[in-house]
Amino acid sequence: MEFMTNVFYRAGCLFPESPFVPWAKKFLRHAGMKTEPRAYLGMLLLNFISLGVIGYALPVAFGFGIWSAFSAILFLACGVLGALGTYLDVYFKIAARREKVERNLPDFLLLLASYIRSGLAGPNALKACARDDFEPLSAEINYSMSKSLGSVSFSDSIIEISSAFDSETLERSLSIFATSSISGGNVPLMLENIANELRESQKLRSKLVTGVNVYLLFIVFTLLVSMPLLFSVALKFVQVAGNMPASAGLSPPIEYDFLYNLCIIALAITAVAAGMLIGVAREGSATFGLRYAPFLVIGVLASFVFSKFILLEFLFKFAV
Repeated sequence: MEFMTNVFYRAGCLFPESPFVPWAKKFLRHAGMKTEPRAYLGMLLLNFISLGVIGYALPVAFGFGIWSAFSAILFLACGVLGALGTYLDVYFKIAARREKVERNLPDFLLLLASYIRSGLAGPNALKACARDDFEPLSAEINYSMSKSLGSVSFSDSIIEISSAFDSETLERSLSIFATSSISGGNVPLMLENIANELRESQKLRSKLVTGVNVYLLFIVFTLLVSMPLLFSVALKFVQVAGNMPASAGLSPPIEYDFLYNLCIIALAITAVAAGMLIGVAREGSATFGLRYAPFLVIGVLASFVFSKFILLEFLFKFAV
């Protein structure tokens, strides 16, 4: 494992310091990973090259030629998929941490308010809230507060805690808490109000997602049932028209094989777009929807194969 880490690190040294290393450091920090930024950049690069070479070698092995355009396209496509998979692995960890922290944040703020009301100072109350129920936030609190015992101020510790998560909600809540603790005021009441507002917003978001699910079901039904069936009918028409004699005057203006490949490409692209749309509707991020894309692509292609080779063939023989 250490050998591969060194390989990734050396490959990552090919990237300039700015802007790649600061971006990777912040990205990995949000995911709670201890990976060296340059090692992660090297992993992206080597995954792009290795999977790209595999994609390039496949058409060459089938006789397309070393310098064919198809080989070059597959090299880029497979390389991008390899790098994208490495990126999404960390991205989904960030999303999972953010979702877990924001879900438990109202309870955390209420507990923090109760400790402050009982007489604990801000730093001690924050450390007392670092329970296992609030992981991974608790781990970041313990780490940052242990540093604040030295030369780091309480405000800087709060900033460091919020920087460990890609969450504006957490950042704003903790920054308000830090400012109020320094300037004074009714801190427990303020924290309780923030917690209540967060709970209300979570309930409202849950209702909105429930209402959107009806439209998402319609999109999925159209993608998995209607589109494959319509494409199968169009292909069957082209196939039947192509088998008729020229005197019938029904010669199709497009080749069957070309239309077949076009249908597969169109279905795959539409499935990826539908997955991104689902991500926007449910999580507010098109990138998050890419986790649904593989399942939708497999589902739509399976439905297309079933419609074309089983359902339509059966109906056609029954009609004839």
